[in-house]
Amino acid sequence: MALLQNRLRSEGIRIPELETLIQIRQSPNKQVALLDNWKRIREVDYAPVVDPALAVLDLLPADRHTDLLLDILIEAVLECVPRIRGLQFDHAGPLYHELLQTARYDGSFYTSTAAAVLLAELAMPPDWLVSGRGWADANQLTTLKVCDPACGTGTLLMATAKVIERRFRSAGGSQDDLEVLHLGLIEDALYGLDINRHAIHLAACMLTLSAPKIDYNKMNLYNMQHGVNVTGETRAGSLDILTNSAGYMPGFAPDTSQRRASAQGYDVDAPDLVGACDLVIMNPPFTRNDIRNRNLPEDVRRKVQQHEIQLANSVDDPLHRSAISQSAIDTFFTPIADDLLHGSGTLAMVNPFTACTAPAAAGKRKILTDPERFHLELVVTSHDNRRINFSENTDIHESLIIARRPTPESQGKPTAFVSLADNPASASEAHYLAEAIQQALAGDVTALANYGTIAWRSLEQLRDRPWNAACFYDQRLAEVYDKLTENPALAPIGNLAAVEPEGRRARDAFTQAEQRQNPDMRALWLHKSSRQTAMQTRPDRFLVAKKRKHDYARKLWDKRSHLLLANRMWLNLTQTPAVFSDEPVIGSAFVPATPLNDDKRAICKAWCVWLNSTAGIICFLNTRQKKLTYPSFSLDGLRSLPVPHPQHCDIEGLAAAYDQYASQALRPFPEIHTDPIRDAIDKVVSIAVPGLEYESCDQWRKSIALEPSVNNEKEPLRLG
Repeated sequence: MALLQNRLRSEGIRIPELETLIQIRQSPNKQVALLDNWKRIREVDYAPVVDPALAVLDLLPADRHTDLLLDILIEAVLECVPRIRGLQFDHAGPLYHELLQTARYDGSFYTSTAAAVLLAELAMPPDWLVSGRGWADANQLTTLKVCDPACGTGTLLMATAKVIERRFRSAGGSQDDLEVLHLGLIEDALYGLDINRHAIHLAACMLTLSAPKIDYNKMNLYNMQHGVNVTGETRAGSLDILTNSAGYMPGFAPDTSQRRASAQGYDVDAPDLVGACDLVIMNPPFTRNDIRNRNLPEDVRRKVQQHEIQLANSVDDPLHRSAISQSAIDTFFTPIADDLLHGSGTLAMVNPFTACTAPAAAGKRKILTDPERFHLELVVTSHDNRRINFSENTDIHESLIIARRPTPESQGKPTAFVSLADNPASASEAHYLAEAIQQALAGDVTALANYGTIAWRSLEQLRDRPWNAACFYDQRLAEVYDKLTENPALAPIGNLAAVEPEGRRARDAFTQAEQRQNPDMRALWLHKSSRQTAMQTRPDRFLVAKKRKHDYARKLWDKRSHLLLANRMWLNLTQTPAVFSDEPVIGSAFVPATPLNDDKRAICKAWCVWLNSTAGIICFLNTRQKKLTYPSFSLDGLRSLPVPHPQHCDIEGLAAAYDQYASQALRPFPEIHTDPIRDAIDKVVSIAVPGLEYESCDQWRKSIALEPSVNNEKEPLRLG
């Protein structure tokens, strides 16, 4: 707020008796002086920014400690003043998300400045949809409609404005029109929606710092309805756009009203955005369903959840309906973007990497690869172990996705998958990467070679399938997996076996015991790399059923098996993703797989050998979720693993190989290219499974060892 006050003085904006910060610092009572000056600003404009600042300042005790603290803060502001022109991006966002108590409950993620610039530049390349004089026409640019339906502190909107202004200058736009363009973008073109009122405050503040002459009555920042009013009516923020019910509802309490930031505070208003947007740019909320909305009172939370279910069931578009999962809030936002965009619009978003591969995200992928709706142009995934994501308050791998409405020119064009070994840390680096990617899309990959790799996939390779090219830096490993899934000698293990129960079910039903119990139930509870060095394993825990869960525990115990599949693992430490136990058990970090065929023991041995072969490891790597370096594997993901079909492969030969190598220690994945036991297993597998070539395995092993997500090296591999 003090920065804004100083900016108002320097810009010559008339506010009666507004003092300088130097004058306030010399005041005997700095608290009173700031309150008086900020109230003068409030009388003119800037309510969304001033009101929170006044509230905080008014709560401070009127004593010498407060005066000393304010003196220190004013000094810091004065030191920042010479650099105020550099505040072109959202610098308050990171601090806000560090302090935000509700972030984990509503899935808020702060998009890094570098990622915001990269996404905005990729979404709006020089040949984007601007007509007339193109990027040089300020009036034309201010007619654009750009929406972030989960805008938070406005990071992506600010980056969008800066990219448009850069394009304007590069195209020869008049310097005299630059201020008009900036005001026009913020007042007319940029729309931000969010359920968090404090985030909207900060978005308004940062946009104000960049242009103090903004008319708040024209700023399009909306605090969306999220909660229940006194009559029991419920709203779910931007999600209500799906049923065209995101308008204002009379009777809402102040903190659940949809309101627009305006000069005098908040006006009741509702944006008309459906089918009108040129660009939807977003980093949708993403959090576990069991903790979502926990910041709301329990009765309100239940009603909001029920309302979300009704929303999902009320959506007219069947493809939207199939894409939405009430257990994942982010699945609502791709349908929302589809509704907001007009016939030539662009969608640009940050998504968890799992959106590319997870079975739960299949509906989202189906929308983005529907040729009647979108041309999926680009997917960018970070394989830089220093910066695996594009959001600063998450530790999962993320991807950037660009999809555009289809045109005759885009028909038949493939999708580019870019894997980054060097994920930019600054806005300037992001600008150069965006240029390199755009050159690569045009056929020149020389500049992109400084950052990473690119691979192409046709619509036929993506439609109704996981986008496994995002899993790898060396996308040839994805091609290997594609060939394995097309091999008629292999079939998904879920078609040939019962793969269950998942670890959390076992943890829910059992507790660990120090001594053998009656009945004697045992489990492979942990996945310690120091213990699981060979294919052969043994139980590591006695189990006892939890109180009042004996029947449930018995049902789970009946699903025990000799073959166990890891459901999470550190790839740089793991030696055996699947193990065989002489006595059938269940697991916590492992999932039992019980063949439907009668010869269960031999089949379990054969599949254990296959899943520890290089081909089997590639299958695991293609079904990763959450973190590429420390992936988890859902039941659906594990069930999709291709394994040798008993009717088409030499099960006896594979089982014999297990007996020969069962107790031999295998090397961790980063050393797979120097592992003689793995090499011997690969030789047996290539004989037992039709369609596999042993000669290819050596190159596969070398590629796996070099994968950044497998070796977890912090610095990209460089020569010289």
